[in-house]
Amino acid sequence: MLVEQSLLSKYVTIFLVVSGYWIVSISTVFVNKTLLSHINLEAPMFIALSQTLITAFICYIKKNLSKMFPSKFRFPDIDIWDSYTVKAILPLSLLFTAMISTNNLCLKYASVTYYYIGRSLTTIFNVLFTYLILGERTSRRCVLCCAIIISGFWLGVDQENLSGSLSTAGFVFGILGSLSLSLFSIFTKKFTSALTHNISGTAKACAQTVLATYWYQETKSLLWWSSNMIVLVGSACYTWIKQIDMERRHRENVNYQRV
Repeated sequence: MLVEQSLLSKYVTIFLVVSGYWIVSISTVFVNKTLLSHINLEAPMFIALSQTLITAFICYIKKNLSKMFPSKFRFPDIDIWDSYTVKAILPLSLLFTAMISTNNLCLKYASVTYYYIGRSLTTIFNVLFTYLILGERTSRRCVLCCAIIISGFWLGVDQENLSGSLSTAGFVFGILGSLSLSLFSIFTKKFTSALTHNISGTAKACAQTVLATYWYQETKSLLWWSSNMIVLVGSACYTWIKQIDMERRHRENVNYQRV
């Protein structure tokens, strides 16, 4: 009974974290696209810098609130200028900067609807880097799901090319964004694993694509929508397999903390 309650508590926490991520992420994508394309603000790197500074400012406020109201706010009390801390955070800082910059560049040269397809390789890179960096193997069923995602990606690229809306720059920056996000997630997983986090990101991007076609009044072919569905089905199957694996390991070890 306690095991089931603990598992339910994990699911509730993950749901709240993922829901917040969806709302903030989708809003940011639409705002950045408006700034970079519709307002034609030629400053993708400046936007990335501004967003990073705002994040740092929020962290600074929360750190002070945690000191003033320790019972209501919590924030790690560490010396950010410590040499060991700097060495540990520097790779993450570089990856985070690369992720935001390539995302903004992808949005500048590609539509919001293609942004989903361009970033669908995040799961594939995660499987690769999870093995190379963390030494964790992926089952054959998961590899099959990755193959489905790749087929959906290539179909989407083909349809963008046929419609004449494929941007080489957007294509390249989309892949680089997937690469950067995968590496960043590998090193920063907390409430969910890197793979689960990015599966959620893929599903979020699908909802984002539907909103974008409505908002920007874009008409897409049946095969183009099929490519999105293929990626979504592959990602959903992957999520289902990883959830089964998580539940099995949770029951084997109640203290298992990652999802």
